[in-house]
Formats: sequence, C-alpha cells, structure tokens
Amino acid sequence: MTLKDTVDGTIVMLNDNAGWCWYQDERVVFDPDAKLLLTSTIANAGGHDGVAREADVDLTAFDLRSGNRNRATMAKCNSYDSGDDHNVGAIWIRPDRRYLHMWTGHNEATRNAFYRLSVRPGDLSEWESLQYLNWVDIGNPDTGKHSTTYSNLHFLTDENEARGRLYNFSRESQRSPNIAYSDDHGATWHYGGKLTLPKSDSSYSNGYTKFASNGKDRIDFVSTEHHPRDFNTSIFHGYIQGGKSFDSFGEVVDENIFDEVAPAPQDFTPVFRSPPEDGEHDDVEFHRAWTVELELDSLGNPRTLFTTRYGTQVSHRTAGEADHRLFYGSLGGNAWCTHEVAKMGGPLWKNEEDYTGLAAIYPGQPNVIYVSTNIDPRNDDFREIYRGETIDDGESWNWVSITSNSTLDNLRPAIPRGFEEGAAVCWLRGTYFSQSHFDQSLVAIFDSQNTKKLGVEFHPATSSNCRVLHPGWTWNGSVGPNGSFVLSDEFAADPTALVNDRLTARMPELEMTVELGPQVGTDVLLYFWLRDGEDGWLQASVDGQASINLSRRGAQAAQGNPLGPDASARTEDRQLYQAYLGRMRAHPESRQVSIHVSAVQPSGWVSFAGFGLRTVHPAPE
Repeated sequence: MTLKDTVDGTIVMLNDNAGWCWYQDERVVFDPDAKLLLTSTIANAGGHDGVAREADVDLTAFDLRSGNRNRATMAKCNSYDSGDDHNVGAIWIRPDRRYLHMWTGHNEATRNAFYRLSVRPGDLSEWESLQYLNWVDIGNPDTGKHSTTYSNLHFLTDENEARGRLYNFSRESQRSPNIAYSDDHGATWHYGGKLTLPKSDSSYSNGYTKFASNGKDRIDFVSTEHHPRDFNTSIFHGYIQGGKSFDSFGEVVDENIFDEVAPAPQDFTPVFRSPPEDGEHDDVEFHRAWTVELELDSLGNPRTLFTTRYGTQVSHRTAGEADHRLFYGSLGGNAWCTHEVAKMGGPLWKNEEDYTGLAAIYPGQPNVIYVSTNIDPRNDDFREIYRGETIDDGESWNWVSITSNSTLDNLRPAIPRGFEEGAAVCWLRGTYFSQSHFDQSLVAIFDSQNTKKLGVEFHPATSSNCRVLHPGWTWNGSVGPNGSFVLSDEFAADPTALVNDRLTARMPELEMTVELGPQVGTDVLLYFWLRDGEDGWLQASVDGQASINLSRRGAQAAQGNPLGPDASARTEDRQLYQAYLGRMRAHPESRQVSIHVSAVQPSGWVSFAGFGLRTVHPAPE
C-alpha cells in the first residue's frame, strides 16, 4: 500500500499551534552563535490547546545541537476577535546577540507596534517588559484615524556614522509603507517618512512590499500599487541607500526618503506589468500580480517571486482566481527577466481570491526555490512542498517532491539566511480556513544529504524497556496488530482491551529507557500508529528536555519500514508515523537516557509503537 504523509528528510515540529502571513520579515532567523533557529508565529483557537492559546504571539527556538524546543509567549495580540495570522512578528539579533521581537495587529487601531527584548543572548527564558512604538508619538504628522499592519526589521551597519541604524517598515498612515528607525538598537524610535504613496486615490492597501537587505548599506524592495483584489496590479523594484530611493539601475527616484513627499510604486522599475483587463485576449493573459518573496544573490542582485492570475477561469467570483501562476524574476544587465515557474491552483479561501500556498527562495543559493502548490510542477487534493532548481535564471526547472501523498496542507514556506549546512525549510502544516481561523503546526526539515542516508535502529515498546507510570495498568503479555503493544486496565469495562483501540485519553504515561554508546551523537525518533481521518496527540520528552506535543501535523510516514520485512507500516485504515523527538549529544561514556510519552487532547485514536535511534555523523559538539 502507498504510504501517506511521506517527507524527503526528517520533519521536525517547531510549534504545535502556529500561523503566519508573508509580509513580516524576518520571521525566521538563524542564530549562528547559539545554534538556534528562531521563528515568530501566532496561535489560533482552532489549533492545539484551543482558546487558551488564542492570539498568543510566540517566539520559538529550536536548538540544532540538542534538538530541544523552547517557546516564549510575548503577549496576546487579537485582531477582529481572533489570533489573526497577520499579527506575526519580525525578529532581529542585535550586535550584543540579544533578540528583539516586534509585532503589531492587523489594522491595529492604536497605531502601536509592540516589542520585547531578551535579557540574555541566546536565551528565551527571560524578557524585558513590553514596549511600544507608537507612530504618532514618534512624529508621524498624520494624526488622524489610521492603523498599523506588519513589521519588517532591517539593520544597516554603515549608517548612523557606522554605528548602525535599524529600520522598521509597516503599512501605516495613508495605507502605505511608512518608515521608523532607531539609532540605539531599538531602545528609542524616530519617524522616517513614507517609502511610497499612491499615484491616484487611496485604496485598502497602497502597496504590498517585500524587503531584502545586504545588512550593510542598502535595502531592496518590490511592491505592487494596491491589493490585487481591487486593482490589476503589477510588480515594481527599487532600493534605498544613503537616505534616498533608487530604481533598479541607480537612478534617483526620491532625494529624501525621510520627508512626506514620496513617489508611487510605479515610479520605480517595472519587474512585471499586467496587461489591461480589456476583454481582448484576457483568457490567455496574466493579470493581478502579488509579491511573494525577495532575496539578494551573492553579488547583491535581487531575485524575486510573485504570483498572478491567469486567464478568466472563475472559482468563486473573480476572473482568473481559479488559476494562479508563480513567476521568478531576476535582474540582469539592463532589464528584469521573468519566467513562469509553476501553477498554484485556486485560492486558499473564498474571501481572499489571491491567497496561495506561496514559495520561498533559498538564501545564498537563489537558483533554488521551495513551492507550496496542489499542482505537481512535473495533481493532488492537498498542497505539497516542492524543491525547484534552475541553471538558466528561471527558464527551466528541475523538481523534487519534499512532501507527498499528504493528508494535510503544507503552506507558506520560509527559509532563514545564514544556515550553515543544508536547507532549513520551515512551513505550516495543517488546515487553513481563513486568516483568523486555522489549525496548523509549524514544521521544518534540517537534513543535510548525509543525514538523510543514515539508518534508524527501531526499538519496539516492550515490558523490558517500558514502564507504565499510571496505576491500574499492567502488561498482559500479548502483542497487538502490526507490532503495537497491549496493556490491561483494571478500571476499563473490558480489562483485556488493546491500548490501540482506545481514545487517547485512555493511554497511560509510559517511561522507556535506552542505553547510548559513548562518543556518538544520537537522534531520538518516536513511532506511533494513527487511524486515517483522525489525529490523536501524544506528549513526549527525552532526557529531561521540554515536553513537546506531537500529532500527524508534526510527523511523517515511518521511513525504511522499521517493523521489518515481514510487517507493514500501512494497513487498510491505519499507518505508522515517526516524529523527531530530540538529539542526545556525544558523551565520553555509555549512559542511559529516559523517554516519557503520554496521550493528550483526546481528539482521535493513537497507539504508541516504540522509538528509534539514529547515529549523527559527525557527532554534535
């Protein structure tokens, strides 16, 4: 039988209740000193732990050395009475290696951006008190009824007499990208003018802007004029440097970005111009473009991804919305070159006709992209992640499937800059109903090619390596279907019932012990059975690390059939899954470690099967 939810690599669950939009950067950051992957997300009542987590602004750290995960909740940030996926923060690592995390609401009427600063470098356990950047208080002359959305933090070391200047770009007054800046690493803020203003009357949003910086003296951006729902939008590129803004080829567009006189997005260099929606050839034309991603190559040249509608095929109410396309754009010589990359399908939900699964450029290797689409670029009900690579600036692509046969959507990939080995690709895995209603986990793959090839030593749960911690449960000496174990519960109506025929609420807490050899690092994997259409949750920890919650969202089909050649990891209605639990560092002597596992949130059937060990080469420091 064909396995469901297969992944090329080892999937790691980072946050069990998470959402994000794509106009806040950097929302994924790698700290090379602490070896931490940092992510900013928002929780939703539709996800794990329900209303208790609603609107939590989370910063999560994954330790690449230990596999440990820590989550710091900054505050609640509600918009439209929910945990809106626009309320995600931007993360910046200061020169003193402490973390600054800034976020705001979706059309935040207070005009506040909120931020907190970690007390110590590389540590999420303690934060300074909540602070505010209020756009009126810092000097924005538009004091009327406006609102704030999105945070984008970019630091230029050469500015402010080489002491560095931190920029924050937000959609603010006049529904346009406004600038705030700090010359003391975020302690105080100043108003810095408007990046662009609309050429004609204002609309819901006067430009959707993505940014990328060289970290030294220049910030590039791509932007639309408005929202593609309201206008037949195009894509334009420019950059700021030395207090001015320029088109793609160095011609000054705005002599002073810090005043209230600002150009329109279309005053910059066109990357893609949408043909008019005039009834002539509309069915074979690309319209209504939207920015997705911007990165810089090793020479500092911009590469971008954007989506369009194609033709006139209607899904809900608007021409072309049933057929979105992804484009790749690169700047070379004296012109932008764009190529269609992939079909992106219809909208994620009916009220936002241009929401797609999105895509990300691999920083430092901009000829590699990761795409979320339900149409195989090489035809699925669920959106999958694909890796594409080009050697001709986007004219042609070679594709590899990262996820396959998924039972959940895989959406909105993002990749941190500066990752040291292989790709660190993060994405949302679950069900997306709307921007204010979702049930998703944030996951990632970190595998280098070497790690992918390493085998796993499977240890089925037995009475010799597993101790039942709840009273009333005992081993009954038999083996359940497909190698799952059997316990008896003296309090159950049927004391001989199998654990794997009960709701998760009936599964006891278990403790397993395992002997690890000296001088090797070891990854620990958890194995459990799930029934199709259900999603039971397990809570697990290894060797005293923080407990994590695991379900189908943070797991994948078991790789390499750990049950052996005479058993199957897939039955008619059940499948064996594996989940990454953590990493044990190399130790000079052999030692025992303990693994705890129990059931949580009785939402579906689950049966624990055992654990796996995978030697890591080279051994972690």
